[in-house]
Amino acid sequence: VELVFVDCSGRDVYLDLISRTWDNASMILAVVDVTEEDTYTRAKAMIELVKKKNADKKLPGVILANKTDLTGRRSVPPKVGSDLAASLGFLYFECTAREYKGIEEPFFYLANEWYKLHSETAESMANVA
Repeated sequence: VELVFVDCSGRDVYLDLISRTWDNASMILAVVDVTEEDTYTRAKAMIELVKKKNADKKLPGVILANKTDLTGRRSVPPKVGSDLAASLGFLYFECTAREYKGIEEPFFYLANEWYKLHSETAESMANVA
């Protein structure tokens, strides 16, 4: 399985440029910062835009909270992230990229979801033929 990710940083300045790549999304990975609460709001808005552009598909996804190693600066509790993920039908993971902890699990999950989606599609097409 090869996964291609499009990084849009959650900034509105990139919205027009990057939104064209969302037309045929297969899944969503939104990375948020546990020290910046506004990243959760921006991530939710971006996810809703991607889902709207792909309304005819089920898009599996992940909210990945980064910078968990910055415990003294953490301003967003895990429950906020897990509630956001649940409200979007996604799974919630936490990681620290600096210490390389919790990084692999969300990617393994997404790869497995992609495989399941495309296996189902291939099966459906085989049954039609």
